[in-house]
Amino acid sequence: MEGASEIFQSKAERKESKPYTEDDLMRKIGRLEIENDFLRNVSLACGLNPEKLK
Repeated sequence: MEGASEIFQSKAERKESKPYTEDDLMRKIGRLEIENDFLRNVSLACGLNPEKLK
């Protein structure tokens, strides 16, 4: 009976109620760094200089 209300919560509501752990945050940071490096390399290969766009 204690967790019965969670059955009716949406996915977003369940995500809000569960705090992130340090491991979750470190994985997310790592994934974002990889994506950022990839996009930087692709933009340079296409002739775009991200430093000049600032």
